[in-house]
Parts: sequence; C-alpha cells; structure tokens
Amino acid sequence: MSDKKKKGGCLKIGLVVFVVFIVLGFILSFFEDKAWEKERVEIMAEITQAKNHGDLKTAYDLTEPYLDRVETDDEFASITEDVVAWKEQQELNQINDEFKKAESENNDTLILELAAKHKARLSKMPEASKIAKEADDRQKARKAKELAAKQKAEADALAARPLHQKIKDLLHLKVGSKTSLFGEERKWKALRNVDAIKGSEHASITFDNESSEMSVFNDISKVIESVFEFNEINTLNIQVFSEYMDTNGNTSSLLFLNVKLNREAAKKANWNNLRSYNKVRGFLEKNGQVIMRGKR
Repeated sequence: MSDKKKKGGCLKIGLVVFVVFIVLGFILSFFEDKAWEKERVEIMAEITQAKNHGDLKTAYDLTEPYLDRVETDDEFASITEDVVAWKEQQELNQINDEFKKAESENNDTLILELAAKHKARLSKMPEASKIAKEADDRQKARKAKELAAKQKAEADALAARPLHQKIKDLLHLKVGSKTSLFGEERKWKALRNVDAIKGSEHASITFDNESSEMSVFNDISKVIESVFEFNEINTLNIQVFSEYMDTNGNTSSLLFLNVKLNREAAKKANWNNLRSYNKVRGFLEKNGQVIMRGKR
C-alpha cells in the first residue's frame, strides 16, 4: 500500500472517530436532559422545603450537583439564587477569617499570598481588602527602607575608596565598552594606570593606543571630561603608549602622545561637540600642551 493511501486511510479513521464522539455527546446530553426533567420537580421541592426550615446547608448540598442547570433553567436558578449566595457568603466569611488570623500574627507575607489567591473576590470583602492594602503598604515601606539602606551603604563604600580608584572606575564606565552583549560591567582594557592622590590636585592617566591616531583623541576627550568631574583635580597629564616596529621587525611600546591640561582650560570645552580628531587636537594645542612622538 502506498504512503498516500495509508495517509488517506488514517484521515478517514480519524474523521469517523470524531463523528462518533460528537454523536455520543449528543446522546449523553439528551439522556441527561430527560433525567433532569424527571428529577427537577422533586429536587426543587426538597430545596424549597430545606429553605423553609432555615437549613441552607442542606439546601445547598441538594443544589450543588445541579449547579450547571442554573445557567439553563430559569426556574431552578430563581429557587436556588439565595442558596448559592449564602454559600458564597460562607466562603467569603472563611476567607475573611483567614485574613484576620494572619493579621493577628503580623504575617504580612501570608496576607499578601491570600490577597493574590483571592484577588478576584477582594472587592466583596472590605475588611480583608483593607488588611491586604495595609500589608502591601508595609511591605513597600520595608522595601524602600532596605533599598535606601543599601544605596547608602554603597555610597559610603564608594566615598571611602581612594581617589585614583574612583577615577579608574569612572574611566571604565565612560571610555570602556561592555564585556558581553547583555552585561552591565564595563572595562577599558587599554587603561594602564591612574595616579591621583587626594590633596595633590593632580592626576596622571596612562593608557595604550589600541586603534588609530585619529580615534585616540576621542578617548582623550572622554578621559579629560571624566577626570575633571572630580573637584579635587586641577591639573591632568595623559600619556598614551603605542606599539612601534623597528627595521628588524621587533615591536616595543613607546610613548606616543603626552597631553597636559588644567581645569580652567577644560571648563571651556563642550566635549559632546569635540569628539573628532581635528577638534580635540585643535582645542588641546590651543588650551593645553600636546607632544606627539616625532612632532610637537
């Protein structure tokens, strides 16, 4: 038998099974409706009798197996409406008691778990809703307090760090790039050394030129902008090293560029508009000192 015929046979069998299930469903529904027609008068009479005796629990126990009939049988729905409402109120009272118990135990975690679990019914329970809101407010206040304490501890730790380390961290952030596609951490791998002692008012930055002569001036502009964010620094010296190859093919790292600038001169610059080679170099030659290997 070919694959095509096999596939066609399977589809026919599947269709037959589907039709059989549909037919059986209709038959079952038909017999259930017939049984309900026979039982409904007796069941409704028993429910009414229980209600007349004030026994709503028994009335609900009689109603529960036929709750699906509430949607399709208006008379049954009318007789059982107050019974179903009573049952719902019993459940709401129980849930409300759970909230009050959790509140008496000062268990905000449990209160918020109950609030999440019964979110759709909270509007029907004013007392439980109030308890849940107060627990949520307390939790938010605790989190805000914890966050403030954490931020203060971090700020204190940063403030206690040596000046050169603060400058180094900022350079990694401003000049460096992400270490991974989704990572937060940034490292400026070219950075060699940061020399800055609190009270000296001077900083010295040394880094390697890993790209072109033109792009290195963009890095220099970022270094200057970053370092002078620290009010302790008034003068800055930047040394850039680059790889050179001699006539024998041997390479060595030599001083390629030396830049000197003071705070007063740096304040004149709008560094966002001075990122290109010509603009940065022109500004530094006019306002500071630039010495390049083999030229001045």
